[in-house]
Amino acid sequence: MLSAGALVGNRSINHLYYGVDAPYATADRPAYDARGGLIATRLNAGLRQRINPTLRLLYFAQFESVRGAANESSPLVRTKQDAGIGVSVIWGVWHSEASGVE
Repeated sequence: MLSAGALVGNRSINHLYYGVDAPYATADRPAYDARGGLIATRLNAGLRQRINPTLRLLYFAQFESVRGAANESSPLVRTKQDAGIGVSVIWGVWHSEASGVE
């Protein structure tokens, strides 16, 4: 499975992550008033493996970028993109007795 998306936030939520209020400004981290708008874009890829009727593994990879984002110039932004991989275990507590396959 593949998915792509954009994270968008209002001024308040973006200020929480990207803003620097005057009392916390330093020579290396100047005051910054965050704006609302695009936070980041993401690209996800995943593969599910069925172990048994109630247990699955999910292998996934994600790429995220703040290039072109509303607060790309914040002094708190250290890198413009990031990537990660992972594995999740999914356990279904309830499931149908019918297989769903004819």
